[in-house]
Amino acid sequence: MAYVHVSGGALRLPPWTTDGAIAAVTLFGCLAFGVSAVAAFVLPATGSEADVTLANTATAIGALAFLVGALLLLAEGAPEPVPSADLPAAEG
Repeated sequence: MAYVHVSGGALRLPPWTTDGAIAAVTLFGCLAFGVSAVAAFVLPATGSEADVTLANTATAIGALAFLVGALLLLAEGAPEPVPSADLPAAEG
């Protein structure tokens, strides 16, 4: 939903802004976790996972994408430094 909100539509590219990057990276992480869930499906006939390597790799990629999105969000919310000329003079 955030991707659609930022980009203006499900099939549109997000803008080249921090908000657009956060939305795109987070969507990529969601898709990676979805691949992981499908690959981790336990086959009833054999009792084993469909693809353990793919499940673990996709989980790691999804987690890394979420970390990148969180770091971008953290940087976006950081206060901008105040130039020293705008600071009040120290009284003394």
